[in-house]
Amino acid sequence: MFFKYGYKRVPMNEIAEAAGISRAGLYLYFKNKEEIFNAAIVHHGDTLIEEIHLM
Repeated sequence: MFFKYGYKRVPMNEIAEAAGISRAGLYLYFKNKEEIFNAAIVHHGDTLIEEIHLM
């Protein structure tokens, strides 16, 4: 969602909906949107590195 809409345009409730959990459930894992964004970037980077290793 961040890549498609940008950081500022993605509200927490839409992130929760896309993840299939409640907004309150999302806050059990992350303090704020910045933590979610950072986790998404790390995950994306890890995925790219894994793909490179498989080449």
